[in-house]
Amino acid sequence: MSPSARPSRAAAFALGVAVLGAVAAPIAFTAVLPPTYNVEVVASLPGAATSVVVDGSHAYVARGAAGFDVVDRTNPSSPVVVANVLPGDGAAVYIRDVAVHAGHLYVANWDDVANGATGKFTGVYVYDVSTPSSPVEVARIDWGSQRFYHQAAMVYDLALAEVGGTPYLFCVSEITSDVEIFDVSDPSLPVWATSIVRPSTVGGIGEDVAVVGDTAYVAWLQGGVTSHDVSDLATLEAANALATTWSELEYPTLLMQHKGAMGDIRGIAVSDDQQLMAVTDDYGNGKLRLYDLSTPSVPVALGTFDAGTLASPFDVRFSGSRVFASWGSDGLRVFDVATPTTPREIARYDSANARRTALAGGQVLLADATDGTLTLGFRDQVAILSATWSKKAKRLTVKATSTAGAVVPPAVLTVVGRGTMTYSTTTEEFTFTQGVSSKPASVTVTSTWGGSATLPVTQVR
Repeated sequence: MSPSARPSRAAAFALGVAVLGAVAAPIAFTAVLPPTYNVEVVASLPGAATSVVVDGSHAYVARGAAGFDVVDRTNPSSPVVVANVLPGDGAAVYIRDVAVHAGHLYVANWDDVANGATGKFTGVYVYDVSTPSSPVEVARIDWGSQRFYHQAAMVYDLALAEVGGTPYLFCVSEITSDVEIFDVSDPSLPVWATSIVRPSTVGGIGEDVAVVGDTAYVAWLQGGVTSHDVSDLATLEAANALATTWSELEYPTLLMQHKGAMGDIRGIAVSDDQQLMAVTDDYGNGKLRLYDLSTPSVPVALGTFDAGTLASPFDVRFSGSRVFASWGSDGLRVFDVATPTTPREIARYDSANARRTALAGGQVLLADATDGTLTLGFRDQVAILSATWSKKAKRLTVKATSTAGAVVPPAVLTVVGRGTMTYSTTTEEFTFTQGVSSKPASVTVTSTWGGSATLPVTQVR
């Protein structure tokens, strides 16, 4: 399938950090214009994919019942699968998510195992990938014997983050509806630290977890979002150990609850400076919602993008003031959130069943449950508005536009063989003039963002 793209005014594809200001009520914004940027497929790998993570020149792809792939991306336009691994005995395998840290890969196994089933491992596999083409299993993480836990974990999502210099693995379990936290300082011997258990006031199962700094943010399907201070896990566990029911567990401030602020939450991401939170919501139409986290315990609703379709958005990622969202049957959507009260869709790639993304330099790796693993790049659309040669003045004049004219970094347009064009922020057009003794047959304009166009030159007086 091909992307939809059309030039639009002031397409700010900025890389800077958004400056947030709280507002009294959320501002809804529904896309009217088609996406601004062309998105091109740089490479693709077949086979349903549920998640992908990048580590240096390699990518690790969760492939559901097919296990996971290790992909060599030394040449991003020609990725090569160098290993495929089906964990365990393959009898109960559905790999949902992957995380990588310090030469080790963490593989979340989710499979519809009956409650109380034995001999079916549905926790987390740990692999040494110091030699990426030859993964070696070094540990399995299971928590069937712990308090409040179920033997079949059915791990739905992973996040790996360092807290106070110690690496921890955060595991979302669909059966237990909690988030299990493990110290993975020694990946071959993970140590359970504590859990974030679903508050009794929250409905639904855990869907996603994001950890930034000392705070973990958990998205609960039909339950909104909770934030948790994880700077002192021992204190959190001590409080949990005294509890006999969910309602007695130690919880921080509940950020949002079902329906009042959000509906069915699928994905969650927090900006690196912890000032902005993005969530995807598939209650009714698919939506992207943004919140000001200047005061983490009192988030302020900012802007909402309503896709106007029933496609379910899943994963969401920040990159500066860009947000990348995997939007199910609507594919990949890219947003400019430099003004978070009015998130603007600036790119889209139409794939069949987009699940998760990973960012790799200027490219996006998209895990699609139907189309496979796609490497996507961005290319602006260049249009030459006019190319004229004045017979009297012996002067060539070229005017052009680029859908990346106002981005950061902005496109630089060049008239091939002649020189660089000048951009006007007022007209949002590029111009070029040059004394030329005779009329050229045509001109070609190229952009540093990859777009180009050619137009015959018209003679004028």
